[in-house]
Amino acid sequence: MHLMIGASSRWNMLNAYATSYYKVLNNPYLVINEDSYASPLSLFCLGLGMRGGIRLEKAVGTLFTCIIALSIASLAVFLSSYMPNFECNCLIYLVFVMLDFAIYPFCVSLAFHSVINECYKYYPKLKLFINGVIITGTGFGHILFGMLNDSCINPDDIQAINGYYGGEIDFICREVPTCMRDMAYTLFIMGTLALVLLYPLIKYNANKIIDKKHERTRLDF
Repeated sequence: MHLMIGASSRWNMLNAYATSYYKVLNNPYLVINEDSYASPLSLFCLGLGMRGGIRLEKAVGTLFTCIIALSIASLAVFLSSYMPNFECNCLIYLVFVMLDFAIYPFCVSLAFHSVINECYKYYPKLKLFINGVIITGTGFGHILFGMLNDSCINPDDIQAINGYYGGEIDFICREVPTCMRDMAYTLFIMGTLALVLLYPLIKYNANKIIDKKHERTRLDF
């Protein structure tokens, strides 16, 4: 789950490829410096989603919170791969950035508190260990998905020309849509696996709460 959260901060690795792609298509005035807002936007949406996830969990429960969060997050990445099918201009490029680095981090972070909460209940004596796993997973997610972007878009590690992949090497940046679709499939599979692993914890914690209520009721009588 937290590998997926770490994937939201991969913009510095995708920046040159995505900017070059939209620059090659129909926006020659696009420059890399213009999208420096993507990283802070991603972090802001992560924090906002973590806060919103607590309220969503109270409303629909842990399992549905995770299903909603991971489904919409994967869908946002998938839709971003089809932005070039529309008339390509600055607005479409902005929608691409918003889908990948605003909607995705917001949605995936909705499940942040739910996962931690269930793990804390299941392993009440291992909270520090759980925190360490979370930090490690989030940091490793950034590296893992950054490497996946590079291996999918530029497996031969061809160097950019003046910071962009245009002209004779524009075939590299044209792999961006394919990469985003592959990433969406990967995220969906990882999310499904995370839910399969999380469900026994949710069920166990719920049964434990019910047992405690029954015990209190019996003691009252």
